[in-house]
Amino acid sequence: MLLQARGRRTAQQLAAELEVSVRTVYRDVEALQAAGIPLVAEAGSGGGYELLAGYRSRLTGLTTGEAAALFLTGLPGPAAELGLGAAVATAQLKLQAALPAELRARADRVRERFHLDAPGWYRDVDDAPHLTAVATAVWEQRRLRVRYRRWRQPEEVERVLDPYGLVLKAGTWYLVATVHGLGGPAEPRTYRVNQILELEPLTEPTERPDGFDLAAPWQTYLAGFSARLQRDVAEIRLSARGRERLPRVLSAAADALERTASEPDQHGWVTATVPIESVGHACDTFLRLAAEVEVLSPPALREQLSATARRLHDLYVPDTRCQRAGPTVRVMTTSSAGCCPVLELRQYTLHPGQRDVLIDLFDGQLIEPQEELGMRVLGQFRDLDDPNRFVWLRGFADMSSRHAGLTGFYGGPDWAAHKDAANATMVDSDDVLLLRPAWPDSAFLTTPGGRPPVNSAGRPPSLFTVTTYFLGQPVDEEFLDFFSRRVEPLLTAAGSTRVAALRTEIAQNTFPALPVRENEHVFVRFARFSSLDEHTAYGEQPMRAPARRDEDELQQRLTRQPQQLRLQPTARSLLR
Repeated sequence: MLLQARGRRTAQQLAAELEVSVRTVYRDVEALQAAGIPLVAEAGSGGGYELLAGYRSRLTGLTTGEAAALFLTGLPGPAAELGLGAAVATAQLKLQAALPAELRARADRVRERFHLDAPGWYRDVDDAPHLTAVATAVWEQRRLRVRYRRWRQPEEVERVLDPYGLVLKAGTWYLVATVHGLGGPAEPRTYRVNQILELEPLTEPTERPDGFDLAAPWQTYLAGFSARLQRDVAEIRLSARGRERLPRVLSAAADALERTASEPDQHGWVTATVPIESVGHACDTFLRLAAEVEVLSPPALREQLSATARRLHDLYVPDTRCQRAGPTVRVMTTSSAGCCPVLELRQYTLHPGQRDVLIDLFDGQLIEPQEELGMRVLGQFRDLDDPNRFVWLRGFADMSSRHAGLTGFYGGPDWAAHKDAANATMVDSDDVLLLRPAWPDSAFLTTPGGRPPVNSAGRPPSLFTVTTYFLGQPVDEEFLDFFSRRVEPLLTAAGSTRVAALRTEIAQNTFPALPVRENEHVFVRFARFSSLDEHTAYGEQPMRAPARRDEDELQQRLTRQPQQLRLQPTARSLLR
């Protein structure tokens, strides 16, 4: 085949191309001549072996593996991943040898001018160590027992599969198979091959339906994937540059942008409605357009973008949020910066009718003395579901500053002057959670402009919910990843705008005179609603099936039902 496709070759050239010894070439030449192949040799410089002029072989002699590999002749990389690299190379050679000279030259020109590279940009090669074994099971129509990692809980599952075929999509391999033993007609499912953790080939044959067409279930999967992915819509404004860039950062929006875009206004901006996957995903996507896009709705997405922009501002715009006020105390000035590295969530049970008495005393006399010592009083709240509960938040720069600040305040003149009146309102003041931000960007952002002055009247219309999730072990990165990917987008999409996420601070209590709840592991989510009516509307939304599944999975991770407080800020609360 080499001689027919490429002409005269020396023994050394043939040995190099076939990866054999020269002696093997001599032996094979003799065997071919004995079989009647008109193979002639010419000695001397420029000599070598060649076929008699005019002789051509027909396209015969393809092995089973070579014939099966014909469909991969343009994909040497995937062919090698399937264990068919040698078969593809041989099949290509036989095809080329069988072509007339003119067509062979045309095929060579195409090969020299066009190259297919299946994987997408900016991604590593798909590492699928079990791909060859899966391909073998597909060829031989044998069942597989696999341990597979999926995105939902339980993440690792065992399955016995009837493998039907393999699909290569953007450099990633997928197995189309049915699960054996479920009972009833089994629908084909799709499994990402690189998520197969363990594999055992079985001897039982695959129950492959007659006339099964691999392309059909794959197209069904793609259609369903797109429908599941783009579940919501966003109304946006785009500049001319934003209109140009949006299809590149959100390909699903291209058609919707063309269909729904308004006429440009005097500044060239248009309004359009585009599909989005979730609030969290859309936030990340639209941030790539910087100031070339404005989100008009949904409100949760607009608020999340706004909060992210404020955090970016605080990261990049110089300020003096933390100043030294002495050798041990760090003072946090009131600004829109994130607060705080250490926090106390304090819940007081009061005598009936005493809550407003304590709030008047607290807001009027006890805030500034604490903040002068480096602490931050973030928020004071009435519990809407318990008239005898007062809740407040206090923040610190670190645990040592907490000790210094509390020592200074509770040993100082201001507390001495008002402690009897304050304590007279309380039944219990020991319900205290010591917390820290769950993520670097999940601290509170306080309202720019500072705290309302003393004797401010009225109550802000806003409402905060504080949801405490109780875990049996310290809050780890795995739980935080699950919550941020699976739970937070659902809550945000439903209208619950997160303002902070906290977890237990496991450091030792540096001020034992004030007890804290110990040996508890909690994750605390603060959300803000503009009014009680907005919160009521949020609570009345029906739970969709995906949300219900995620809620069930969340419950499996908890030791008891979450606790939720509905809190209304007092007149002087920073959080409002």
